[in-house]
Amino acid sequence: MCGVIGFNWDDKTLLKKLSNIIEHRGPDDVALYTDRHYSLGMRRLAILDLKKGLYPIYNESETILTVFNGELYNYKKIRAELIKLGHKFKTDCDAEIIPHAYEEYGPLFVNKINGMFAICLYDLVKKKLFLFRDRLGIKPLYYYSEGKRFAFCSEIKALLVIPKFQKEINESALNNYFTFRYVPGEDSIFSKIKKVLPGHYLEFDGKIKIKKYWDLHFSKNNNSLEKNAIYVKNLLEHSVKRRLMSDVPLGAYLSGGLDSSAIVALMSKHSNNVNTFNVSFSDSEFDESKYAQIVADEFNTNHEVIDVDVNAIDTLPKVAYHLDEPLADAATIPTYLMSQQTKKKVTVVLSGEGSDELFAGYERYRHMNAAFKFKHVPKFIRNIPSKIKSDNIVFNRGKEVLSKLDKPKDAFLSYFTFFNDKDKKLLYSKNINKKNYDLNEYFGKSIFNSMLKLDVKERLPGNMLLKNDKMTMAASLEARVPFLDHELVEFSSKIPFNQKITLFKDKLVYRESIKKIVPKIIYKRKKTGFTVPTSAWVKEGLKDHLFDLVEQNKEPYLNKNYIKKISDKVHKHFYYKRQFWSILMYEQWYNEFMVKR
Repeated sequence: MCGVIGFNWDDKTLLKKLSNIIEHRGPDDVALYTDRHYSLGMRRLAILDLKKGLYPIYNESETILTVFNGELYNYKKIRAELIKLGHKFKTDCDAEIIPHAYEEYGPLFVNKINGMFAICLYDLVKKKLFLFRDRLGIKPLYYYSEGKRFAFCSEIKALLVIPKFQKEINESALNNYFTFRYVPGEDSIFSKIKKVLPGHYLEFDGKIKIKKYWDLHFSKNNNSLEKNAIYVKNLLEHSVKRRLMSDVPLGAYLSGGLDSSAIVALMSKHSNNVNTFNVSFSDSEFDESKYAQIVADEFNTNHEVIDVDVNAIDTLPKVAYHLDEPLADAATIPTYLMSQQTKKKVTVVLSGEGSDELFAGYERYRHMNAAFKFKHVPKFIRNIPSKIKSDNIVFNRGKEVLSKLDKPKDAFLSYFTFFNDKDKKLLYSKNINKKNYDLNEYFGKSIFNSMLKLDVKERLPGNMLLKNDKMTMAASLEARVPFLDHELVEFSSKIPFNQKITLFKDKLVYRESIKKIVPKIIYKRKKTGFTVPTSAWVKEGLKDHLFDLVEQNKEPYLNKNYIKKISDKVHKHFYYKRQFWSILMYEQWYNEFMVKR
């Protein structure tokens, strides 16, 4: 697990500078390469073949080299295949298959890989550079292009120090941040920096070409719920087993919920020494440590409870710095602190991201399922609630959804976003580019599959996986996500939606798949999610902290009076709490990257 960097000119001094900025991603080793065409480098966090896995790694003739961030879980199988074809290897490091596989199969070798990765491959003969990002976007990969200059990195912050780089906010990305609470798609918050999209690769030979190598297609198999559950259990177990490969200590985050408990249960089946970590809050409303302890006792893990009671004001600047972009997810704070403590015991940790996106575990799936039961009701009847005036936010949003059922995309946005068009008119202090992110490719005949695909392809890489990667790598800790093995993801897209949720139950097929492997009390628990005490943090000074940031930043886009209005309402409803947190994280980000640096 590492960080990659590079640009298309020769400058060793700059390369070292960029490398030092992302040292936290790989403190164990550094590798740098320069010629008159490219400067490439990486930081290494040693996981496999600790002594020999040194970078850059070449093919036999040293005409192809790679720097790499990630893990290739099926590399031994591909390595054996390449050896049969006459290729010779110097290490037992997973990355060494990359130049050989490219030499044998071309850039579509990436289809053979099962793993998480951000790969840079340099063909010295063709003077062509390739950047590959894994199918689900587990690992980040950014690039900068201006004139003839091209650069890339695992983190935005390193690109900002490139000489003559001008920091300009992408207004449409900012607008979309306040719609989704993260920046979706290929854009970043900076106008001149983009992301390589999940399931895509980039070719550069003076010009940029972007190509898609993977996509997720929803259909419906004819299996019974019981048969699909067996497949899910087997695929998940195989995924967990793959992710146990390591030459360093390994563990798992254990919340006591269904997802982390299933991962720990399957880990314990294939390992006699499982380390588990649970985050604890003193506020009992948010503390799930007793359930985590039940699972730890059941599977005899080496369990540690991490107390993350914290002054959020002190932690926010560090979190914002490592995120690189504004991200309105309060769970970044405990994830960051938990990672710092976990690193003291292990270097690799498994976590449960992705299950809710695959198997419809969020309330919004059931809520939208219920709303769309009214789609065939005549529109004049559906619009009756719209004539009722109310100050209740939930009621008013419900009215919006019902009035837009003929346009599923608009109905979804009315439900999902915490800043609608009316709110944004008050939020912005000046006219900005309000181009909305195009969701048309996601919304087809089935609103439910549309939501699932949107979550897998946008919300996961833009929010959940971004948080997971940046907060763990800030502590030089590798996070692996068994639910996002692409084979399991692809199979989940073939499971009928009515085997995932009903009006009153969620994740049916998944619950059936793990029923016999987790403790009964865990199986029967209602979903709680990773909740954090944001209300307590606001009372402890976050509101004043936000006002201080607004005064320091003199940020040009947001209306200070509206920010104060939202802040005064933050305790009245979770809707205002989400608005408050979105503004807070943007202002904190602005302070870190537009004011301090």
